[in-house]
Amino acid sequence: PGARGLKPPVLNTLPTLYLNENIAIRVGLLLEQKGIRSIHTRNANNGGIDDESQLRFAASRGWILVTHNRWDFRKLHGQWSQAGRKHAGIIVLGCGEPEIVAERVAIFLKKHFDLLPPGFCESPPPLPPIRP
Repeated sequence: PGARGLKPPVLNTLPTLYLNENIAIRVGLLLEQKGIRSIHTRNANNGGIDDESQLRFAASRGWILVTHNRWDFRKLHGQWSQAGRKHAGIIVLGCGEPEIVAERVAIFLKKHFDLLPPGFCESPPPLPPIRP
């Protein structure tokens, strides 16, 4: 929460992020603190369902799927693109501490969302090193 316990305003131009089950639940809490709406697979009662169904669920709601499962979701993205199927986007990134994952996603979306093509599949760049 921000000053006086208030949440920051939600960035209205961003769709909700759908966090795949391999993303730490804490990432969603951190994104919410940054004004980015998110829902975790577990909160959607979709734990344990296959990747195709996860993407279909997110796509049917216009949500961007966020996952650590880079290989499978890049493959699914290619299959969907070839078949002419649409989704709101997929963010794929390696595992890391929840604070770093949330920061990478937030910076990436705030800087690049308006430039991304519909149905993108992208990996946010690593955070710049902290210099003393």
